[in-house]
Amino acid sequence: MHVEKIKDLEPWMDFIREVNSDPELASPCICTPYYFERNLLMAVNRPGQTVIGVFQDDEPAGLFVFIVSPDDQNVEMKVDVCRSAEAYEAVIEYMQKEYAGYQADFVFNPANRLLTDLLIRKGAAFDPVQVRMVFSGNCPTIDTKGVEVLSERYHEQYLAMHTRDVFWTGDKVIEADKFRVLIGVENGSVAGYLDVTCKMGENEVFNLQVKDPAREAEWSRKMLTKALEMNRPNGMMVLANEDTAEVNLFESVGFKKVPEQRYVTVTWILPARK
Repeated sequence: MHVEKIKDLEPWMDFIREVNSDPELASPCICTPYYFERNLLMAVNRPGQTVIGVFQDDEPAGLFVFIVSPDDQNVEMKVDVCRSAEAYEAVIEYMQKEYAGYQADFVFNPANRLLTDLLIRKGAAFDPVQVRMVFSGNCPTIDTKGVEVLSERYHEQYLAMHTRDVFWTGDKVIEADKFRVLIGVENGSVAGYLDVTCKMGENEVFNLQVKDPAREAEWSRKMLTKALEMNRPNGMMVLANEDTAEVNLFESVGFKKVPEQRYVTVTWILPARK
């Protein structure tokens, strides 16, 4: 096995199509033509991303896309196209060498036993399985009174409430122009917030939080409805924890599950160099 950086994906196309046709190995992050182009084809020339190929006897054995953030000591495996346990082992060895001490996040198909078993052996932490949901285009009429775009007046409350154990913290979201932040305001206080992208053909819900659990459904539906109104005519998607009330919430505002597009996110701290 040998590993090298890839700049030309054309020789890999037959391999990619063959592996990605297997429902147990298909990479969910390249599951549609839009995401195939955005997450794979564009990665070879995008700053901060690296495409790695693993070869066995000069034949393709695995292709991987990494999003690398040295400032955050974070590397994300966004795409994995592989059917060989040995190739997965090889790319993990590469990651340990190149990104020692980084937090590594893996986003992949939960039916992929090759990568699942390897990360279990490494002692990685598995998040709940998620299912992709897309907006159907039909949203019920819901009163959005109290929902507004985040302004500087409410920055402090938003940041105090924001989830901290995530890559996209409140500070980063405010500074990134790809996000729109909506907040629910009642009597001068922030009741909840919604972080959602706003620059793409299909935007994504990233973070939705409500302060009062008793009013979680009410404020969540208000903020999601406002986000969908402001997002027109673009599409919107979300990854929701499978078989939970979260799925029911998004269905109530017009999202539908795509059952064949399931994801799991796994986190592993790569061992530091000795």
